[in-house]
Amino acid sequence: EYMGKNIRFAFCEMGGDVRSIVREKLLEACFKSAREKSGGGWLVLVLDKRSTRILSSCCRMFDITSDGIALVENVTLPRQPFPDMDVIYFITPTLASVELVCADFDRDKKAPTYSRVHLFFSSRCPPVVLDRIKNSAIASRLLSCIETHLDFLVPESQTITLETPNPLSLFSTRVPQSIHQTTLEQVLSLCVTLGEVPIVRYSAADQIATQLAARLDSVLDGMGRTSLFKPTATPPTLIILDRFSDVVTPLLHEFTYQAMVYDLLPVDNNIYSYTTSAGGGKVKQVELGENDTLWPLLRHKHISDAMNWVLENFNMFVKQNKTAKLKQTGVASISDMSDAIKGMPDYRESMQKYELHLDLQSRVMNEFNSQQLEFLAGLEQDLAMGKDKDGAPVDPKQLTPRLVPLLQSPNISKENKIRLLMIHIVTRKLATETRQQLCELAGIREDEQEPLTRLYDLGLAYQEKEEPAPPRKWFSSSRPRPNEPGFELSRWKPKLHNVLEQFLQDKLSTTTFPFVKNNPSATAPATAEVGTSYRSHGVNPTWQHAARLAPKEVEMNNSATNTGPRVIVFVVGGMTWSETRVAYDLAAQYKRDVVIASNAILTPKNFIGGLTSMDQTDL
Repeated sequence: EYMGKNIRFAFCEMGGDVRSIVREKLLEACFKSAREKSGGGWLVLVLDKRSTRILSSCCRMFDITSDGIALVENVTLPRQPFPDMDVIYFITPTLASVELVCADFDRDKKAPTYSRVHLFFSSRCPPVVLDRIKNSAIASRLLSCIETHLDFLVPESQTITLETPNPLSLFSTRVPQSIHQTTLEQVLSLCVTLGEVPIVRYSAADQIATQLAARLDSVLDGMGRTSLFKPTATPPTLIILDRFSDVVTPLLHEFTYQAMVYDLLPVDNNIYSYTTSAGGGKVKQVELGENDTLWPLLRHKHISDAMNWVLENFNMFVKQNKTAKLKQTGVASISDMSDAIKGMPDYRESMQKYELHLDLQSRVMNEFNSQQLEFLAGLEQDLAMGKDKDGAPVDPKQLTPRLVPLLQSPNISKENKIRLLMIHIVTRKLATETRQQLCELAGIREDEQEPLTRLYDLGLAYQEKEEPAPPRKWFSSSRPRPNEPGFELSRWKPKLHNVLEQFLQDKLSTTTFPFVKNNPSATAPATAEVGTSYRSHGVNPTWQHAARLAPKEVEMNNSATNTGPRVIVFVVGGMTWSETRVAYDLAAQYKRDVVIASNAILTPKNFIGGLTSMDQTDL
């Protein structure tokens, strides 16, 4: 009776913050319910590598230990036995993890490692795994055995990553079908967690997106009548895109704060190391995320706005904080001293946050200047836009003279030179002979040119049409709208921006983004055209002709003001930080609940690395 149960939880009534939804599901529907079944005592929590990543993406250790968890352990490591305590295993449903669980209750042991057992699986449990549990010594000890459908990470309130290894391998012809099946089941687990069966739309130009949409809709059609989903008159919409339908965005230098930090600085799994000014210059590791109250306010600002914001608010903080005044002017009264001492923990925490962002911004700007990104990014934008900062068409004859000094500059890294040439290849015709000459000028060896040649192998390189393409009607003006500041190096907008905005305006083409089934509302227009995949040969990649506008300082997805059902955007193969920023900006602008998800979050470095690792014979 206990095998393969599912958690049913009324998440849809909780608003649009997916991170809070997942945290609530784990803490309340899993851990709290387990504690109640165990009589209210303290429990041990045991995790594997994957479930540790899932849990840590949405919960702090304080959240876990304040909910009746006495100890958090790693299932792969030797552990001290607590035979009188019940245990929660939150693990992935693999034989490897389940064997480690079974070993804790091996009949040959003098005593089991724990008493009674609560098993929570991150995803659907295969029959072979369930059979192993049924035939083990823990079967008689089970109080819970539940599939949680939480096989994804939530690094931000509205950002989901599946953490697929080598996500670009999804576009390989030789990738095992199990990889696509895993992606399908992970997207399904997101839908289950949100509790609603979505209407599925997809990019018709992209084969991978088309296949995923059809398979997902088929599975959802069968599951939608189960207790996993809540019936609703206004279901959400899931829009499926393809990473290769926009390869410019992951190559361009973006100058919003979060994108710059992840592009230019050494950040590993969201962990950043810096040297503090206090304590003799200790090296401190911090997680970049929403636990830092300043991060959500700063991450999507243009770097110049972010720097001004930090300086202004830091000065205001020092001016108004009583502890800061005490350090500057000394003690004026016993009352002042008492107030200042009470405020010291908050003062130290705030000072550390400001110190972190001052360090991040200082290092980012050092990289910006030392790598000559102002000159490099100007040419990147002109290539991508097809127009210069004044809106004049770029003269193809002037591109090579502008490229040469940048490719020869010793201050520009080889990686940035490769990025520049890749942008050229996907936006303008580049003859093989010219490409080789430019690579020689840049000092790019033949064995380092794989990212460039891979664009041709994948059909992503620009190809001219025999006849000029008709002008597209779905992009914005190349100049900022009145009263909204634009930035010369931030004119490009990702394709995702155009697709999502047109959907929110109820103008998304049903030709280029059809429904898997017939349009439920039968109101969406079929005439407005949205960009076509680069892999459709002969397409001029002019998706983007709009000025980058500074994001407004507004919070995303206030459920009290949302004007329509939730929108989920899934990018097959990986998304960028600039695309997550687009989702937040448009959600705030249109007062809609927008969730953006993908197999992985790509930086320019790992996007290029992923292309390089694709075997030519697999394409």
